[in-house]
Amino acid sequence: MPELSEIVSQFTSLGIDLDDEAAATCLDLCLRYSLDEESFVNSWIAFSFSSLGGADPSKENLEAFEKKELANIKTPKRSSTASHLQVYSTGSAKQISVHSADSFTPPRPGTSGISHTSSKKLNFSPLVFTPEVYTPSEKFNGRKNSGQTVSTLGKSFYEWKSTAYDVNISMYNPTDTSGWKFFYDTVMVTSNHLEERFEFLADEIVAANNLEKPTPFKHCGLDVMTFRGRICPYDKAKKSKQLNSIEIQGMFESDYAVMELDVSEVDNFAIFPGQVIVFEGVLVGKNIRAKKLYSSAVQKVAPPPTIQKPVQILVAAGPFALSDTLSYEPLNELIDLVKKDQPNILVLVGPLVDATHPKIAQGQIAETFSDYYSRMVQRIGDALDGLKIKVVVIASSKDANNLPVFPTPPAVDHSYKNVKFFPDPSLLFIEGLVLGVTSVDALFHLGKHELSNCQTNRLARLAAHMVGQRSFYPLYPPEPEVCMDVVAWARQAQLSVTPHIMILPSDLHGFIKEVDSGCISLNPGKLTKGLVGGTYALIEVRPVHSDEEWKVSSHVSSKIVRI
Repeated sequence: MPELSEIVSQFTSLGIDLDDEAAATCLDLCLRYSLDEESFVNSWIAFSFSSLGGADPSKENLEAFEKKELANIKTPKRSSTASHLQVYSTGSAKQISVHSADSFTPPRPGTSGISHTSSKKLNFSPLVFTPEVYTPSEKFNGRKNSGQTVSTLGKSFYEWKSTAYDVNISMYNPTDTSGWKFFYDTVMVTSNHLEERFEFLADEIVAANNLEKPTPFKHCGLDVMTFRGRICPYDKAKKSKQLNSIEIQGMFESDYAVMELDVSEVDNFAIFPGQVIVFEGVLVGKNIRAKKLYSSAVQKVAPPPTIQKPVQILVAAGPFALSDTLSYEPLNELIDLVKKDQPNILVLVGPLVDATHPKIAQGQIAETFSDYYSRMVQRIGDALDGLKIKVVVIASSKDANNLPVFPTPPAVDHSYKNVKFFPDPSLLFIEGLVLGVTSVDALFHLGKHELSNCQTNRLARLAAHMVGQRSFYPLYPPEPEVCMDVVAWARQAQLSVTPHIMILPSDLHGFIKEVDSGCISLNPGKLTKGLVGGTYALIEVRPVHSDEEWKVSSHVSSKIVRI
C-alpha cells in the first residue's frame, strides 16, 4: 500500500520538495489508480517534462496530470481463473504452471528435471512457451559429411587421447574486468586515445622498417620523402577504380591535415580504413604520389612454450544452435566428441545464447537470458567433470545475456568447476603458449573494405593485417554491428605480443595459415551455419625434444573438421 513518506522521499531524491497539499493529492492518486510510489513519480516526471516544461507537482498540475494521463488507466480486475499461458520443459515437453515459482528454477544436474534418454543427450534448451522451439532438426541429423576434414596444417596428429594432466590457463596480460565502464569518457578523451594509439603504431612501423623520420604534409617538392598517416573511410566500389584519390589523415606533425593519396604506382599494397601506414612518395599540392607503403609493425613472436607434454585443444565457435531450433544438437555432438577424445582444453567462442537467433529474438523462451546461460554452462561443466578437461568460454557481444559492446567483458564474473570465462578479445597464456582469440568477425569486416593489388592469399593477408597493426580489430571506424568503446579498445584489443596462434572465427571459409613472424592464424568456422552443421578445429602443440628449436611450423598441428 502506498505511503505518504515514501512518495515524499521519491520526489526528494529528484530534488523536488512537496508541500503538504500536493503530497496528500499524490497519495490519493496512488490509492485510486493502484500505483506504487515509484511508478507514480516516474509517470509524473514524464508528464511534467513533456506537457508542463518540467513544472513542480502543485495541486493544479496534479489535477491536469490526472485528467490527461491517469484517467485513461483502467484498473485490471483480478481474475479468479488460472492463466492459460503454459511453459514447457525441453526434456519431456511437459507443461509447467506459470504460477509455480519453482517452474522457472533450472533443475539441478541429476534430478528428474533433466530428461535422460537412451542416447544420454544433454539438455541445453531453454524453458519455452511452445515445444516447437526445440524440435530436433531432421536436416542436421540426416547429414552425410560428419567428421570430414576441411583443412590441415603440420604433421599428422598423434592419437587423440588425453595425456591426462592439468594445464594452467590465464590471461597473458591480466585485466580486472569486474569494474569495466563503457562509453563513460568524453569526446576529447576518446580522441586522445585514438591519436596516441595511431602515433605509437606509426613510430613502431618506422622502427621496424628502418625508415627515415616522417616529414610533415606541409613540405611540397619533387624529392621522394617519408610520410605517415591513417587511411580515412572510403567507398570501396568507387575507390577500386580511383586509386589516385584515397584520403589519408596526417599525424601530429601535419596538424592532422587530410590529403589525397595516389597508390596507383605502388607495386604491392593492401589498405583499409583505419590502417596506419608509413609511405614514401612525392607531395604536390594536396596530393601525394606514393612509391612504396609500409603498414606492418610485427613484433617478435612470444617465447617458446614451456610445455613438457603435448597439449591438445579443441576450438568451436558459436552460434551453437541451428537457426530453426534451440535443441542444440551440434553442441550435444561436440560434447560427445570431447568426452571421447578428451583434449586438454575445450575453447568455446561465443555466442552461446545468440541474441540474433530467430527463436530468441522473437521472445519465445520463458526464462531470463542469464539463467539460461548459467544453466547451459553448468551442464557443459558437469558433463566433463572428472575428465581433466579445462573449458574456456570467450565472451561475445552477441550473447543475449551480455553487454552488446566491444571489447566485451566475461558474461559470468565467477568460474564453475572446470569452466573459466574470459573477455573478448583475449590473449591466453597456456603453459607458455600464447593464444589470441576473439569472437568478432574481424576477417570478414576487413575483407569488405580492403583494397589490394597483391597476388598473395587473401585470407592469410587479412589475418596478417591484424598481426602487423598489432590489433584484434584494426578497422576504424568499425562496422555498425560492432559497438566499439574506443578507450576499452585501446586498452584491451591490442596485441602486446605476437601470439603463437590466433583464433579468428569468421563466416569466411575455414583456413589455417602461417603468417608473419611465425604466427599461425586459424579460422575454425562456426559450429552451425543456418540450418546445417558447420566446423570446429583441433590443435596439437608438441614440446621441444633434445636440442631442437621450437617453431610453430614444426611443433603445431591443426585441422578443421565438420561436425
